[in-house]
Amino acid sequence: MAGLCAALYFGLWPGHIEPSKDPGFADNVFASPPVVFAARLILLSAGVVLAVGGVFVIASILKLWQAGRWFTRFGPFEAAPEAIGTLADEVAFWRASAIEQNEAAAELRARLQEADDLLDQLLGDNAGDE
Repeated sequence: MAGLCAALYFGLWPGHIEPSKDPGFADNVFASPPVVFAARLILLSAGVVLAVGGVFVIASILKLWQAGRWFTRFGPFEAAPEAIGTLADEVAFWRASAIEQNEAAAELRARLQEADDLLDQLLGDNAGDE
């Protein structure tokens, strides 16, 4: 731990700071090595906090996704398991209904094709009789 602190200190402590020819307020403030060190330390800390927070958020999302509870809770709001079950039942019903309708449509297409073939055959026979 002491080695990490020493490495951070020597890595973040500024070397020689060149004074500005016409310094303003910010130039005067940042002309001090302790202020530059503190600013660098704050920026490094913010980066570490954001990186750890990002890893935590991604890990939490993956864990909820694997548990099947993705989007069941959002802040203070929570979806009831009964509501989720009802919606799953509705999805299953409409999926089965769509499959049945597709099968019925396929059967009707086949019957229409048979009727077209029969009509062509009858019209072909009648054309030969005349």
